[in-house]
Order: sequence, then C-alpha cells, then structure tokens
Amino acid sequence: MKQAWNKFKKILSKGRKHLTREETKQARFILNDPALEPVLDKILEFLEYISAASRGKYKASMEVIVTIVAAILYLIWVLDLIPDFIPVAGYLDDIAVISMAASMCARDLERFSKWRKKRGLTR
Repeated sequence: MKQAWNKFKKILSKGRKHLTREETKQARFILNDPALEPVLDKILEFLEYISAASRGKYKASMEVIVTIVAAILYLIWVLDLIPDFIPVAGYLDDIAVISMAASMCARDLERFSKWRKKRGLTR
C-alpha cells in the first residue's frame, strides 16, 4: 500500500491529476487484496475518528489520537522495520502496527462507532 501511495505522491508532484490505465490497474490490485481489507477498513475508521475529533464533533481521547496518528505515520513512513519492496513481508509490519493500534484503542473506537450509528453517520 505504501508503494501505491508513494507512486501517487510522485504523480501529484509532477502536476498530473489522473492515473494512467496501468497505474489504476496496479492501485486496484494492491487495494483489492482481501488480506488488506480489514486493515483498510481500520485505517478508514482511524481517519474518520481523527476527522470528527479535529472538527470538534466528537470528544476524543488524546491518547487515542496520538496512537492513531503514530500508526498512520508509520504506515506512510518510507523507513520502516521491513521495507515494503520485500514481497508479502514488507506489508506485515504495517499490518501489525495498524492492528496493534486498533486493539489498543478498541474501547474508544467502539464508542466512536456507536456515536456514529446514533447520528446516522455509518458508511
């Protein structure tokens, strides 16, 4: 996933606004991997949590915010424990960090999920 993000950042830095057909195909392949689906869902939940908290709509715990931001930064950081260019293993550390952050914040994320459902903000 980090490779796809890095490619997209390069494209944006060159002023391009659209992916080529091949780039779109590669991105879909990476993002449609069933093993990544739970991780992608958790990342989306993290981003929604941060968004609601930053807009003042949800009273979030500072510890949870720091944990989530740290996990997302690790995910997009170029230098991580296992480089992403190593097939399969390269994503394992990213998945582990996201999973660990999710388990550390499980109670608050569950509360956030109930808050969203109560307001009709479910995906």
